[in-house]
Amino acid sequence: MPTPRNGAPSGLPSWREVLTIMAVSLVLATVLVYGLVSLAYERFYEAFRIRPGDVGLTFGVALSRATGFIVVLAIVGTLVAVTVRLLLAGPRRRLHTQLDRTRSFHSRDFAIMLGCYVAVALLVVYTAAAISSSAVSYTAKATETVRSGNPVRPFQLYGLPLLSLQADSAVVWPTSKARTLPGIWNLHDHPVLYLGQTNGIAALYDPGHRRVVYAPMSLIVVHVSDCAGSTSPSACRSADGNSPSA
Repeated sequence: MPTPRNGAPSGLPSWREVLTIMAVSLVLATVLVYGLVSLAYERFYEAFRIRPGDVGLTFGVALSRATGFIVVLAIVGTLVAVTVRLLLAGPRRRLHTQLDRTRSFHSRDFAIMLGCYVAVALLVVYTAAAISSSAVSYTAKATETVRSGNPVRPFQLYGLPLLSLQADSAVVWPTSKARTLPGIWNLHDHPVLYLGQTNGIAALYDPGHRRVVYAPMSLIVVHVSDCAGSTSPSACRSADGNSPSA
């Protein structure tokens, strides 16, 4: 079998080509995941008339919490691309050696390559649609769960974190300085949901009054039941209303 100058067998991608494919896959996976999580976060927090930035969800934070999913998606994309390259090595080589380009378009090798590329394109579209559908569906269920006063857990797909929707059961104890602030002082007598914080300002959802209250962390003491931890309390629920398994 003839070999190119870089020493790799003919038809096999070199390490440089594999790294290029991996880099492209990583960029595409990052763009896909960021677009998806941005849409999901906007829909979830807009339902409570707040912005993702109000709870500390910036561009970097959103991507960092989905890093594992992005890396796995990029690796899968790289494996698929390399596999397709290997499968089509023979047909591509035979097409390139044909002098009559008109006949090559009607050959069996061209049909194989075209069919393979179409199949890969359909697989990519299906994967993107399946991931998007799962995330959007969970976001809608999580919104209704929070409105009913129940906490939600971050969304995982195939065991990998994708959406860090935060709504944890919390008990608020205002300090004496908050006595003159009715909106904050009234939170001490019933449970609320902790949505997050940024710049020392906490966002708390009051399900009884269906409103979000912003409270400086210097004026309150918050006891949070963390649903995202490995030992989530039994009170924490997923968006479908089921308690998490121990």
